[in-house]
Amino acid sequence: MVHYIRFLRTPQTNASKKSIDISAVVAVATDLGDSLYPGDIDLAVEVVEGNHPYETLCTSLLEWKSTSRALKFTIQCPGKYISRPVLLHVTTKETSDALKSLSVPKILDVWSVEFPLSDKQRTEPIVERQLWIRNKSRIRIREETGESIARHIW
Repeated sequence: MVHYIRFLRTPQTNASKKSIDISAVVAVATDLGDSLYPGDIDLAVEVVEGNHPYETLCTSLLEWKSTSRALKFTIQCPGKYISRPVLLHVTTKETSDALKSLSVPKILDVWSVEFPLSDKQRTEPIVERQLWIRNKSRIRIREETGESIARHIW
């Protein structure tokens, strides 16, 4: 069964002169949210520049425990990146490897919508899922966050 990384609280920023903090809350659950991921797994959080060439600006590793219900985190980016448009990507190494080999991952990653690295920003309650298909094309699907299954793309 595929599990999904879900934003329970979408990214929000808090900026100072030296750094920009991005905080969010995620869960790893089935699509209906009725079953949380039962194992321990490392989650990689990446702040990715929104403009080409999509450079990764900051990264952090988080630990999802089998007993977790939600995981709150904050990632710090240097203040020199202020005002840049970015996306927050939460994934696992296994997910990245599966997508590169065009396989279905056991945990599907999540992308925020683009937002500027500035003070007191909160992203829209929209996330993006990306899948690679056999012809090496990428399918990008956006869906609303939240607890209702009516908001999800099937």
